[in-house]
Amino acid sequence: MTDEFTVHPSPPINVPQLGFIPAESTFVCGSLPTPDFSFLETNMSQWKPRKTSDKIRPTAETPTYTYDRRDRDYHYSNITAIHTPDHFSPQNGKPPPRLTFAQVQTYLSRFSDLEKIGSGSFSDVYKGFNQEDNKWYALKILKKPIASEIQRRKIIRELELVKGILPHPHIVGYIFGWEQDAFVHLQMELCSESLSGFLSNFQETHPDQHIPEATIWEFFTDILLGIHRLHMKRLIHRDIKPANILRNTDGMLCLADFGLVSESDDSESNDSGDARYLAAEVLREDSVTFCSDIFSFGITMFEVATLIDLPQSGALWEKLRNGNISQLKLFPDFYSEEFKLLIEAMMHPIPENRPKTTSILQHPGVLREIERRKLVFPPQYTKEIFDCPVPKRRSKSTPNALPSTAFVSPPSSFLQPKSAARKNLLGLFNAQ
Repeated sequence: MTDEFTVHPSPPINVPQLGFIPAESTFVCGSLPTPDFSFLETNMSQWKPRKTSDKIRPTAETPTYTYDRRDRDYHYSNITAIHTPDHFSPQNGKPPPRLTFAQVQTYLSRFSDLEKIGSGSFSDVYKGFNQEDNKWYALKILKKPIASEIQRRKIIRELELVKGILPHPHIVGYIFGWEQDAFVHLQMELCSESLSGFLSNFQETHPDQHIPEATIWEFFTDILLGIHRLHMKRLIHRDIKPANILRNTDGMLCLADFGLVSESDDSESNDSGDARYLAAEVLREDSVTFCSDIFSFGITMFEVATLIDLPQSGALWEKLRNGNISQLKLFPDFYSEEFKLLIEAMMHPIPENRPKTTSILQHPGVLREIERRKLVFPPQYTKEIFDCPVPKRRSKSTPNALPSTAFVSPPSSFLQPKSAARKNLLGLFNAQ
């Protein structure tokens, strides 16, 4: 016996309006209608495939581009290329190379005998022999590829700022730079070692000894002249420390690593350097000024003189930023009082009470060292260290302005007997 049943049709279903189904369409149980994609086929001629790196053709001028990390494709943009010659200063009268995009991708092959000589948090440093000019150079290669146009703009701005302070015998400049497979490569002057490396070697070869004060003044003057050039150009280094001070082949110290450099009126720069060398106001108030550089310079020389391991935090970190450094009895006994008091002034807890580079240049110890160099260095050296347009003086009410009386002494003070010069310096401190 068979069951009889009646099939009743399903009620119609309202379907939302779609691009390929008319608004009044309804359907019942059964197969779905096939969408009509014919309009896509008729318009395929208007679709163009995205250009990949192997399809970009070199032009007379290097095309600007950005790097898309998702599919490793290059495409055009409004960002200037890093290797544009306008970003670099001529070297020995020779202008930077002008390369096409295709040539840049193989520029690293011009260097042979590559050897890794250093590594940091953000980059590796190699030395390489340039087969075209038969010279050795340092090659700094960033560890991470460029991920955004903002990052590329920041690197280009750094190159432009450094170009504005060169040439200078106490600043390591960028000779050339390029972007290869989205990794930034910077060609720089090859230096023998960092000040940090020098201190480590000195402690190993001269245990329980300290660097002679005469050498300390040489180091001090080298670094001071480099910082003075930056500050005269209204630039703040923001990361002065022994690891960022290099010793070139002539034995002189040079400022390096301008990754955090900023202009004095740049309020958007929030990056900070190594906590061991930063002033208290940088970490507590995020206030970065020329005075912050002076503190970092002072505590760097404090480390060079005392050879102690600087703390990153804690009670000693606070004590080094509370003033009266000369009373801590960490300096060797044979160092002069004028040197100790100079470092103490540079590490003053109140930023506005720290001397400016223009005032420190008038210190008797610095004047003696500069006069010595005039006798043994070529005239070109003196011209390069002081041939810098002086910016307009700020008003006294402007922040970052330091007292103009700090360390000002007559230009002939270095000719006075050492005891007399020291007495004058002590008088300046006692008057404060």
